[in-house]
Amino acid sequence: MATKKKQIISQPSDNGREAPEQRSIVQRDVILPVVNEAQIGILTGRTPAYAIRTRPGRGGKTFRYVPHGYVTDALNKAFGFNWDFILRPIFSGNVYQLTPEDKEQRTPRNITVYGELMVRVPLKGGEFLSIVKSGFGSQNWEQTIEFGDACKGAESDALKVAAHQLGIALDLYYDDQ
Repeated sequence: MATKKKQIISQPSDNGREAPEQRSIVQRDVILPVVNEAQIGILTGRTPAYAIRTRPGRGGKTFRYVPHGYVTDALNKAFGFNWDFILRPIFSGNVYQLTPEDKEQRTPRNITVYGELMVRVPLKGGEFLSIVKSGFGSQNWEQTIEFGDACKGAESDALKVAAHQLGIALDLYYDDQ
């Protein structure tokens, strides 16, 4: 009786913090029943250098991130247009929470949202399997930014958080502190 060879997918270790086998997935047993190999490559592949941006963070640190367009493009490539991102009203019935400016603490106004990313993968027989991932996003709402633009920034942030849970650009966060 011939045995099937299990194919392991793993990301290279970043900064020696984790061994690749700690993040490995047994492809045939876990992922392939749900998504195909092309989708696996999009979801678990290394983020290309051209898509990585940096921004200054607290404590003089520099943070890496991907823009909204990269995440949307990856979702479209992996699932076609068979995905949705919906903001959910969890803040006393509102889809956003506005934190007012605190002049004493020198904190700006901030908008927070919660959203759910749903991807649908076809199954045999014409049915679909829905996978839902969620995330919070936030955006400072400064005097020079319109309210709608601040809301879009928070929504974009929430989409990226949810997409990371599927594996999109997850390699940027292996050493996230």
